[in-house]
Amino acid sequence: MLKRLFLLKILLTISLIILFNCERNKDNITGYIENRETGNTQEYFIYSTILNSFQDIPNPVFVLSDSTVFYDFSDDIDYIKGHFPDLQDDTINNYLTINQQNIELLNIPDLEITCSIIDNENKSRWKELYPNADALIHLSQVGFNTNKDQGLVYFSDYSAPLSASGNLIFLNKENSGWIIVKSLMLWIS
Repeated sequence: MLKRLFLLKILLTISLIILFNCERNKDNITGYIENRETGNTQEYFIYSTILNSFQDIPNPVFVLSDSTVFYDFSDDIDYIKGHFPDLQDDTINNYLTINQQNIELLNIPDLEITCSIIDNENKSRWKELYPNADALIHLSQVGFNTNKDQGLVYFSDYSAPLSASGNLIFLNKENSGWIIVKSLMLWIS
């Protein structure tokens, strides 16, 4: 009887440990580690700047696609430059080149909002899996200028079939970090 009780205690303890770790990983993707795979590159600091800009929303909760997406604006470069007059050509060219291939997104450092990563397989079920989430977010890779003090990112959010938008976000690096200069809405539904 004591042996059985002891085994049940061990199983319960293991179950609680697994449950705690799964919940923590599922519900929050914050982290500050030292390479691209775990989120300590300039791209990830830009992502955290963009996502943290939603702090005005009370308790924002987002679901983030686990891989980047590409929005090709190569036919509209003059339109983009008209809205972002300080955007350098090498930033545009880098964005268009680097986004030819999607990459996996993992931990984003310094998030001050709740954000969970969802894989491609479950993306269509995001609202079912995360009923409290405000939106499903997609990000592109970041296009940089040669000096790496200018960044360009495509950002889309999907809340419902007729509540979605796509934006280009232009950022500059200053002493205190990355600053959003301007956002340009490219489409809305």
